[in-house]
Amino acid sequence: MKILLLFAAFIGVTFARRHGGHGHHGHQHQGLLCRLEAVDGGNLRIPEQYRPSGHCPGGSRCSIGPFRTAHHGVNLELSFCDAVDSEGNLLVFGHACRIELEDGTVIERSPRSGVDCSKGPMTGYDYSGQSAVAYFPNRPPPAYRRHSDDSHESHESHESHESHESHEDGSYEMDFF
Repeated sequence: MKILLLFAAFIGVTFARRHGGHGHHGHQHQGLLCRLEAVDGGNLRIPEQYRPSGHCPGGSRCSIGPFRTAHHGVNLELSFCDAVDSEGNLLVFGHACRIELEDGTVIERSPRSGVDCSKGPMTGYDYSGQSAVAYFPNRPPPAYRRHSDDSHESHESHESHESHESHEDGSYEMDFF
C-alpha cells in the first residue's frame, strides 16, 4: 500500500512529461508507466492517446506493480517498467525527493516550492546497491498547481482543470493522489 503512494506521485509527473511536457526529465522518464487499468468497473477519464502503450524502453519489462491508487474517484491499477539508469538504479527513483538507504545515508532532492516530500514510502527496491525507502513529492491539487515552466506563473481554476485536462502545449497532466 505504501509503495502505491510513491508511484502515484511518479504517475503525475510521467504523464505531464509525455507528448511534449516540460522539464529536464521528460524524455528520460517517458513511458515508464506501462499499464493503467480501471478496476471495479470504473470509467477512465483519460484520453486514449495519453494512456500507456504497454511497451517499455530499452528492453525493460512491465514488472513493477501493480499498485492501486485513485484518479478523479476511479480506482486504478498501475504498473511501471523496470528500466534502470547507467548505475543500475530503477528510473522510478528519478522522481523521488528523498531516498533513505539502509546504511543511514539520506539523498534529498528539493521538490518545487509549495510541495512537500511526503508520498510514500516506497520500499522493496534497491538503490545504489542498498535497500532503499523512497518518498515522492506530495503535489497540491491541480487547481493550485503551476502549469508552466516559463518565467510567468499560470494557474488554472479548478473548474477549468476538471473540464480541460490537456494543456495548450498538447501535454496532459494526471495526478493519482
